[in-house]
Amino acid sequence: MYRYPFRLLFFPFLALAWTGEAWGYLGSFEELDGYRVPQNGNMTSLNFAGDAQFYLSNQEANGFTGIVPPGALPNTLGDPTHGADLSRYNAGQYGTHGGGPGGTGLDIADNSGLWQALAGGRLNEDIGAPIYQGNLGARDYVQAYAYPSARSGNQVLNFLASDVSLRYNYSLDSRDFGGLTPALTVAHEVDLSFWLCPSEWDDPDTGDMMGLAF
Repeated sequence: MYRYPFRLLFFPFLALAWTGEAWGYLGSFEELDGYRVPQNGNMTSLNFAGDAQFYLSNQEANGFTGIVPPGALPNTLGDPTHGADLSRYNAGQYGTHGGGPGGTGLDIADNSGLWQALAGGRLNEDIGAPIYQGNLGARDYVQAYAYPSARSGNQVLNFLASDVSLRYNYSLDSRDFGGLTPALTVAHEVDLSFWLCPSEWDDPDTGDMMGLAF
């Protein structure tokens, strides 16, 4: 569970392994790992049924953005650092790192990829579509973030919980296990390492926490 208000920069994963077998790949959050930030190009919205759409700059006269919303609030599309909510596109499923298939970031039906928003995030903010009803300075979602102080590379995973608690699922795939089907790891010992950089510079609430669970 992620308590609010809260900003967490999630640094790249280290290698994942099972003893005596092989090294896997959980990867980082770069474009070649399958994570898109706007400076690498916006993704065209395919307007799947049930997808929330928002007016550009929150003004009906401007029409819909026509892109996969970077969070629930598209604002002026002038933010080059915060990517789209991970549950809205094929996050982690494209790029060439770790034997990936190549390709690029594409719109998918919400929650149909490796990442799923279970509580908070876009599920909370989409309620006000197509006119954003929340705080125009606050967004609540998980996204790739262009961050110059990343431990490696140029991007991290950012949990941005300004108003509500967030809960997301990530499904491991064969790419994460070096080509091995995840179900075949049932008898293996799996070691993982995470680099975390919590930040509460704007947060008076000392009760925030982050949880990771398998």
